[in-house]
Amino acid sequence: GATEIRIVGGNERIVGGNERIVGGNERIVGRNERIVGRNERIVGGNERIVGGNERIVGCNERIVGCNERIVGGNERIVGCNERIVGCNERITLSMLVTVMPFLSGCRSTALCDVTSSIGIYI
Repeated sequence: GATEIRIVGGNERIVGGNERIVGGNERIVGRNERIVGRNERIVGGNERIVGGNERIVGCNERIVGCNERIVGGNERIVGCNERIVGCNERITLSMLVTVMPFLSGCRSTALCDVTSSIGIYI
């Protein structure tokens, strides 16, 4: 819901090529989950996220960020050679939980690198 976490990163560089993540009809029902990473704490109560057929196709993404803020849900991202440079931005809990189903199954992708760099482990 309204809970937000602030992630502060400096000079991260993530370069990923040809990642493809396709998820269909995932359902997550959580009750009072707690995830503790590097000085981050996320406590969610009774969230319910139902996502159907999200698809993220990326090729050679490059993310250079400092304190990025990403707010969104149910996005469809199809991109090649994007470059995102952000400063003083935030990632909300809702977006993070939305991305989690993808992160749990991916290997050596840009999203996994982002997750490990901010210290949140699934």
